[in-house]
Amino acid sequence: MTTADRIEQEVRQQSVEIHARLHEAIGRLRIVHSDLDVAAAESPLPNAHQVVESLGHRLVEAEKVEREGSLPEIEAMGQSLLELERSLVG
Repeated sequence: MTTADRIEQEVRQQSVEIHARLHEAIGRLRIVHSDLDVAAAESPLPNAHQVVESLGHRLVEAEKVEREGSLPEIEAMGQSLLELERSLVG
């Protein structure tokens, strides 16, 4: 295996790992979104539904980046979603 082949294999593996982390973060936040949607329906707070809607928009954006984004964009979105998840779940 040449050096170029090893580098290509490492880059491909990094890409797979980064995609997997973003996909996992999206999946976990989909569950949070679903739970928040149920809670918002029962909440007397006027902005509860807006929070759910905002999270839904972020998830759609993340799925688009997952499909079409460059590796740095995917990595940045994954980091952003992890921070969002920490702020929502604790």
